[in-house]
Amino acid sequence: MPTEVVGGRFFCKASGVRLSDFTAVDCEFSGCVARRGEGAPLNLFERIDLERASQMNCSIYEGVFRDVSLRGLKRLGDAPLFLWGCVFERVVLSGRISAVKINGSLLSHSKATTEENQRRREAHDLFVKEFYATSDWALDIAQAEFPGGISFEAIPGDKIKLDPERHVLVTRNALAASNWQALDFDGTALNIGLGRFERSSMFDSIVLAARSDRKWFKRDLAVLARLRDAGIASLA
Repeated sequence: MPTEVVGGRFFCKASGVRLSDFTAVDCEFSGCVARRGEGAPLNLFERIDLERASQMNCSIYEGVFRDVSLRGLKRLGDAPLFLWGCVFERVVLSGRISAVKINGSLLSHSKATTEENQRRREAHDLFVKEFYATSDWALDIAQAEFPGGISFEAIPGDKIKLDPERHVLVTRNALAASNWQALDFDGTALNIGLGRFERSSMFDSIVLAARSDRKWFKRDLAVLARLRDAGIASLA
């Protein structure tokens, strides 16, 4: 049977985590770290429902998130929620989502050789490509707000459900055919995300999202509109 927790606090450091059929409301996750030890399986989180969650200094390495709903995430402290080398399938984000950093890269194992770490990264990249090739969609962010921003270069843009009023899709081909660096990004840093996508993403498209913070919202929207007007970005 599914497990439901209301108002709980969680402290956990583990490898090869298997968590499923779990509901948490108004819960705090503090110092929770899910690593992938040598020879351990990927961490797996499926059929998870989180509402009004908060986190402090949490990180997840090489995790699969499947059929997960997160309705509101608050950051406690200074560090974002770090997700390293994770993949997503049918994950819905909604409400105010604060400070999530999605990194497509893996951290090197300190005891492994340079060649071993390179082979590990190449094997993981292949897994990620095959994973998304068989997934209908990865993320739904249509009802999510990102006050501090978020970057999605580690997820194929065409696998993300978006809100055309606040998000755009940019393809690698459109970017390559343009002089996008000449656009006025008005200090929004959206150009930094595009540069990372162009240099290091393994995918052919990226979603850019306007921040919901009042200081940046209108400026971000204006930049997204410029990208659309220049034929670089589309609504879907």
